[in-house]
Amino acid sequence: VSLCILWSWKKVAAVLLLGFHGLLRPNEILPLRRADLVLPRDVLSTEPIAYVRIPHSKTSRFMLRQHSRVSDQLSVAYLDHVFGCLPKERPLFDCSAGVFRTRWNRLFNFLCVETAEKKKGITPKSLRGSGASWLFHHTEDVQRVLWRGRWQSRKTLEHYLQDVMGQVLLSDLIQEKRDLVFALAEASSSLLVHAATF
Repeated sequence: VSLCILWSWKKVAAVLLLGFHGLLRPNEILPLRRADLVLPRDVLSTEPIAYVRIPHSKTSRFMLRQHSRVSDQLSVAYLDHVFGCLPKERPLFDCSAGVFRTRWNRLFNFLCVETAEKKKGITPKSLRGSGASWLFHHTEDVQRVLWRGRWQSRKTLEHYLQDVMGQVLLSDLIQEKRDLVFALAEASSSLLVHAATF
């Protein structure tokens, strides 16, 4: 996210935030329109929570109406800054999966992190599992993660958590890139605040 902001890729940063905090699949994010993103301003709320209506979910045959919740305060402020004034019918991202994947690869190649699935690299679908892993780490509440991620079974969620928890992508990086990743992570909050106010 920090790198996206520094490179002026506002919408790519928003995809990352929505996918990670909303536990969303990339194909659930890219087709979204402004009407699908419910910001605090839309419901006259001061509570920093956003909801995403998911019109075409992988599990829509089980649950017709689905939504995702984003409760990270800085992420909600950033999403409001980037999308708040858009007309309801406007696409949020207006790009293909291929364009997004190209940007994804550029971000992680810059950090020397592998992006090929065959090499057990990080792919856009990692956002959902990483977000679930982060939420579980901070809450230790499997039931909460299960509900937020819209998983039908605990077994499926546990597979996600075990798979992501077992990956240690950063351990193979040279020290220079590890230091860069750490610096970007440390700067993320201040960069988000700055980006959301300008």
